[in-house]
Amino acid sequence: MRLFRWSTILVLLTVLVGACTLFRQDPAKTPVGKLTLAFRNETVANSRLDPIRDKVSLVDAREATPSMLVLTAFPTDEEKRALEEWQGMSRSWQTKVNQQLPKTSAWMIPILEAYRAASLTLLARLHGARIDYGQFNQGRVELATRTDETIQARSEELKARTPKSPAASPAISAYRDSLLDQKLVDRQMQPIQAAPITCTRFGSEANCY
Repeated sequence: MRLFRWSTILVLLTVLVGACTLFRQDPAKTPVGKLTLAFRNETVANSRLDPIRDKVSLVDAREATPSMLVLTAFPTDEEKRALEEWQGMSRSWQTKVNQQLPKTSAWMIPILEAYRAASLTLLARLHGARIDYGQFNQGRVELATRTDETIQARSEELKARTPKSPAASPAISAYRDSLLDQKLVDRQMQPIQAAPITCTRFGSEANCY
């Protein structure tokens, strides 16, 4: 959803830093790091996000303020348009990040795609007034934490891998099971669709839920 967080990208950059160290390069100066900084700057500059700026943390979920975490309001029509703009920006950013990931880090993509799907489920629930802002922000923090933990755990699995290691990743399996249990994704790792079915356009994407 792609509501992707700064803390998650920092974990991602930490995984990549080994290659960067060979050239004594700051991770923030890598292609992925530059994209992330650009996304943060774009959210600051985009006035269409102003209606939700004090209601959600636009880049890092764990930068949500205490008031955001307990906000019981539901989005107005103006705020829904801002949420759609935010989703379109986030999706565009994640597509660019996936394209920049080196082949050695391609293992991250299934995690990031599951994260996107779960994030979109949360956003659809907020957009459809099935949860309030506080519940949305709390859900994002929990999802962000779980995603960071999974990236770290999968990285450790790969470091310890031997020819006898199972092909399947216990860390990724546990992550997917957690998202399924919370009804944030379906078994194809896609956003949950709830009845009655309605469709809303988020940026350049039409999503039905």
